[in-house]
Amino acid sequence: MKSKLCLLIFCCTSYYMFGQKALVGLPMAGHVSPSSANILVLTKTTESLWVKYWTVEGDTATTQFFPAYIDTLKKFNLHYYKFKLENLTAQQTYQAQFFINKITTQSVGDLTFSTPPAINTVTDFSFTIGSCAAPFKGLFVGLKPSLKIFDAMTKNQSDFMIWMGDNLYYLFNEWWDYEKMINKNLDYRTNKKISRFLNSRPQYATWDDHDYGPNNAAGGFKNKKTTLGIFKNFWANDSWGLENTAGVFGKFSYSDVDFFMMDSRYHRIDKVQMYGKEQLEWLKKGLKNSTASFKFIISGTQVLPHTGAEDLGDYPNEHADLMNFLKAENITGVIFFSGDRHFAELIKKERKGTYPLHEMTSSALTSFYFPGSGKQEDGRVEGTFWRKRNFGRVSVEGDKANRKCTLELFRMNGKPVWKQEFLAKDLK
Repeated sequence: MKSKLCLLIFCCTSYYMFGQKALVGLPMAGHVSPSSANILVLTKTTESLWVKYWTVEGDTATTQFFPAYIDTLKKFNLHYYKFKLENLTAQQTYQAQFFINKITTQSVGDLTFSTPPAINTVTDFSFTIGSCAAPFKGLFVGLKPSLKIFDAMTKNQSDFMIWMGDNLYYLFNEWWDYEKMINKNLDYRTNKKISRFLNSRPQYATWDDHDYGPNNAAGGFKNKKTTLGIFKNFWANDSWGLENTAGVFGKFSYSDVDFFMMDSRYHRIDKVQMYGKEQLEWLKKGLKNSTASFKFIISGTQVLPHTGAEDLGDYPNEHADLMNFLKAENITGVIFFSGDRHFAELIKKERKGTYPLHEMTSSALTSFYFPGSGKQEDGRVEGTFWRKRNFGRVSVEGDKANRKCTLELFRMNGKPVWKQEFLAKDLK
């Protein structure tokens, strides 16, 4: 009897330890629609992944998945389970448990997410924004890029998160070395604070130079297909570019708001273009066809200011094309969001005969401020410059006739810095 009990304890303990070691970080939701959810689970095993999920009302379903992609380097033994849970119900909170090989009493991971309302249904919601999560080991330890900000972000309630580029930093030619890039991603994904935040709500992401390639890299970067593949494996957006136009750009909607995620790197040509003809035409078509109360354009690189640093103003023809289009087509409700700069600010661009454009830059999550980089520029809204680590939250609320967007910036400890409000009816 004693030997059987010991065997049972050993088996249970072994399974528990295997389950805990099987996952790489915690499960993460990407794009979530009213009827589906993109899920990313990274594991160290090729066995089938079983998912049991249910609503708070108790409706339960189970399904089975296999690796969508197995990393080519055997030393990592890394397997990507990217799948979509379908036939979900709008405005429901789902809980999911993940099991290796078969449903048992001990899950290897858990995830909670909520589906949004049907598209164009007016409801209150909010989302978190941020950029520039610098390394926290090696050379940069002395700069103390504290990860406590991710604890504050986890506590700060919102419906989803948008990463606006430099979500990690490839350094010292790592962008040429596949193995080092995978190691860098795993280093971030297995950090408890980051992993806990990624598990806390759906995540969307675009990139900028440091998770794309070298500093200030443009479309001529020769390893961009590899870095694009790695980026797509570690995030769970709903779309990546167009059928014949590669990149990380894509569109999604939440309630009565449309989100346009831009790629400011893959098609960049120095002194010629930042987005490229195909991506810009895609954006203009989407904006023209949109009936959303607000149209949020997210770019890793700034759009409105022209400061001497990287921004769309470095490409005057493309900048003029977009600005002229917005005015000529009377595109309403546009607000820009960006990262990159290692400081936060709100830019206001006046336009004759129509409403002013605004751009909120939120940077950096953990990186450091470059002295002198935040000098006063025309258009900065007074009191919005912030050079310490920060994240933002955007809230949309009110009935259809009085839709309001609130922009808030927070310190790394979660305390507020500033707040600005905009009514949709004023952005016409």
